[in-house]
Amino acid sequence: MQLKLSQVDPTGETVASWPFLATIQKWLDDDDKAQHLRYNYSYMLALMCTLKRDFELANYHAAQDLTLFLETWSHLSPLEDKLRTASMLDLQRAADMHVYLEFAGATNNARYQQKVTTIVDRWSHTLPCTADSLLHWDKRVMTRCGFIAQMKGRLIPMGQQSELLVQRIKNLQTEMELSLIDTALAQSNFYVARKFLERTKSKVTGGDMEQSVRWGLYFSRAKWLRAELEDEPANKLKWTLAAWMQLDDLLESRVSQNDCTLHISIQQHQSVLAQGATHHISTAPHILADIDPVSLDGLTRRVSADSQSPEALIEGLKEFGLSCLLKATQLVKTDSLPGHQNTLVAETYLLLAQYCRSMVECDDGNQSVIYDNHIVTSILRAMKRGSRQARQLFPCLLQISSIANINKETFQKESSDVPEWMFLGWVSQLIASLDTPVGLALGDLILRLATSYPKAVIYPFYISSDKYKFKDGESAHHTRCLIDRLKGVLKTSSLQDTLLKAFSCVAQPPLILKYHLDILIKFLEDEVPSLHKLRSSFHDMMAEVFSSNTSGETKLHGSVFKTVMSFKDTLLKILGENCDKVNGRNVRSVIQALKEEKVKVSNFMDSYSKKIPKLLKDFCPWLEEFQGAKMNEELEIPGQYTGEQRPLPQFHVKILGFGSQVLVMTSLRYPLRLTILGNDAKEHHYLVKFGEDLRQDQRIQQLLRLMNEILHNDAACHHHNLNICTYQVVPLTSKVGIIEWVNETKPLKQFFTDHLNQEEEMM
Repeated sequence: MQLKLSQVDPTGETVASWPFLATIQKWLDDDDKAQHLRYNYSYMLALMCTLKRDFELANYHAAQDLTLFLETWSHLSPLEDKLRTASMLDLQRAADMHVYLEFAGATNNARYQQKVTTIVDRWSHTLPCTADSLLHWDKRVMTRCGFIAQMKGRLIPMGQQSELLVQRIKNLQTEMELSLIDTALAQSNFYVARKFLERTKSKVTGGDMEQSVRWGLYFSRAKWLRAELEDEPANKLKWTLAAWMQLDDLLESRVSQNDCTLHISIQQHQSVLAQGATHHISTAPHILADIDPVSLDGLTRRVSADSQSPEALIEGLKEFGLSCLLKATQLVKTDSLPGHQNTLVAETYLLLAQYCRSMVECDDGNQSVIYDNHIVTSILRAMKRGSRQARQLFPCLLQISSIANINKETFQKESSDVPEWMFLGWVSQLIASLDTPVGLALGDLILRLATSYPKAVIYPFYISSDKYKFKDGESAHHTRCLIDRLKGVLKTSSLQDTLLKAFSCVAQPPLILKYHLDILIKFLEDEVPSLHKLRSSFHDMMAEVFSSNTSGETKLHGSVFKTVMSFKDTLLKILGENCDKVNGRNVRSVIQALKEEKVKVSNFMDSYSKKIPKLLKDFCPWLEEFQGAKMNEELEIPGQYTGEQRPLPQFHVKILGFGSQVLVMTSLRYPLRLTILGNDAKEHHYLVKFGEDLRQDQRIQQLLRLMNEILHNDAACHHHNLNICTYQVVPLTSKVGIIEWVNETKPLKQFFTDHLNQEEEMM
């Protein structure tokens, strides 16, 4: 039906003689068949009536189609994403028909031309995008082309007064098909792209020059895609060179010289071809013998290679690909580019960064410094223009050693132009890199972050500051000075310090004690035990496990901590009040005694786990009694600085209190789920983890979010709604952190055991 509609004769000749339509008309004469068709195929019936120019009946079927859509939509569950998406896409096609039928039967020529102008403007702004469904747009463009054919059939007899409008309609039809070709190429669908390239070839010949150049570029991209479908390396290279030859005339055309956006696209495509040819030749150098001499000579001249040897061609291709992308970045700086095209500018710099990164991976080191400079500049400039992908690539800069010296000024200059919030997603990596060679270049950036968003920096800073390992030298001195300045900027309040200590209490006391015993044993097992570290860890253990301070606001430890008080005297007997019983002669015996106590604690945990309390006050009375409204300072719920958008701290959720109940998990460490009451009138559930450095878990979640970006940008994955459920992981100290609770989930072990029968459970 749609194919017939796209082939409507613009002169307006009748189509009633088409056999298919005649068959449908016979079915409509049968009441039962007619009822079935009207209920299930009302949209297609409306198209059929449009073909026959029976616009009154077409409006009737179109209205019936809309009624059926509303009826179907009302029965679709919000969980049925695919069905709802399919229904909305069908509605878009129906909307195009409704817009056309509003004026299709108009008798006044002036009103008809006015409505055609309106619909052309509307359709010009609704074209396929790279992530859209090709099947949907194939149908939609075909239907629009059928309507356009009828519009031309009505306008052509009007003479000169409609010539410009007819030309606009023709250009719109070609533009829609070119946009569909671009979408197909972006989705690596060679066959759909080839179909529409063949269909539009005659339309762009002798027509609009800009569309003709774009068609030539798409044709070259299709040949490159064809090369990727080949199995033999020689055939891949032949198709790549064929795609490259297609660009020669385009680069010399006046249109590409005047159209900055088009010129950028051609240069970027040349770089892709150069990179592909480099890969094919480096993978199988012998394929050059299978290339005809004319094509090989052309490639040699194009890349200005010294000879036709594989090494010379590869080197020339690398430099040529880089020069094309550098030309593109120069073009985005010109005044001829519209100021609102930030996306194009960001993508241009991003492509340069990605190209240089790929070259660094296979470079022998001669050009790595040059590539590094382009990577630093391009990623930061793309970030400045708002590129999400560039923000995801930023951690790559921390691995470039030349930032510490050669590219230090470049990094500092370019990063100073990027808004601070764009670095918040990687603040943990930035802080952890301070004692590395690149740390000197990061100082200004981290100070800016600490000044603008201190609550986003404070937790990562205090986690990393205890783990810095400085070497002697001037750089270490500068880093120490920077850390001292950061400590001055990031001074924590007494309330915030108390909150961190309180979170440390939301854990099982035997496991807290066992954690500290492991640390003491680890220090004693060092080749040269540090008495200072040992004493510091000992005092931490006494404060966190055996604290007797239960007065006033600092009543942190609940009654559950009394269960481990029996171990205190034994540990004091082994270590002394200030570890003064430990000396070089009895280290082994002390280690053995601590290991024996550790075994006792583990055995005690087995009996303790059967009677774990479920009230927050039993673990930390201070949290249970906390009332944020009565405090002089507001405490934010941690983890609200994601780096995905500019944060507005004044609107962040503040802590009003904590739920009186905790949920005990049955996993290894028996972690507790804590409920935070926010000033947004919601309950926020978090799992409190003690004894683990959650920074690695945080990195895993960042990796999963990056994978979600990749899945979202891939058309096939996007259509299937593929994504990974992520959650916030917030390390508060090196041993305490909180994990966002995900509702309607269960531990993996419970998932399996729930599906076992009694016999399987016994096995």
